[in-house]
Amino acid sequence: MATEDYQDLYKIANQWTYGDLRPTNASTSSIATTGQPIQINPMGSVSTSTRITPTGAQPTIGEMPELIIPQIDEAQISSLTRKLADPSIRALSRTARIALMKHYDNPNVAKMVARETLAGYGQSLSSALSSAGTQARGEERENRQIATTKAMTEYQAKINRQNTTYEAAWNNYMAQYGTQTSTQYIYPKPESGEAKQGYVPDVYSAGKLI
Repeated sequence: MATEDYQDLYKIANQWTYGDLRPTNASTSSIATTGQPIQINPMGSVSTSTRITPTGAQPTIGEMPELIIPQIDEAQISSLTRKLADPSIRALSRTARIALMKHYDNPNVAKMVARETLAGYGQSLSSALSSAGTQARGEERENRQIATTKAMTEYQAKINRQNTTYEAAWNNYMAQYGTQTSTQYIYPKPESGEAKQGYVPDVYSAGKLI
């Protein structure tokens, strides 16, 4: 090794204290000398691990959506009943009106016909309303079942979307956990008169021990 090379080595070595930790991105340190680059190998290294924790609040699933099941709609049943019974009621009214408008010479016959006509009208009207009510309740029940199925489908879709959003947020949160490791290298410092024993063996030039 040239004298100039040793002088450069001593200049760098004197900047360090024996056993000091010198952070570096590489496991070696090199200097330029009057000859070829000289590489100084560390005596060892110390690794420090730091636990990384997530920042921000922990994700929550949030408020669950409300499932609203349609209830029996009596107003709809009444409306459907009137609508379904209306043709029968008009026909019964027309028949009763015709019977009552007939002229009878015998007043007793007229009273009997009127009584029987009204009684028959009442029974037929009750039967028509009952039949229409049964049909109306069946239609309302079918409509309610369709609405219930739709409500449950939409509710489940909301639950699925909420769970998907929560799981993604939770996974991102947990992914922030980790460990960061930093490595510091220990370099020797030559003492006066000990260069060949303590320092020179760790000095390389062009890949060969000097």
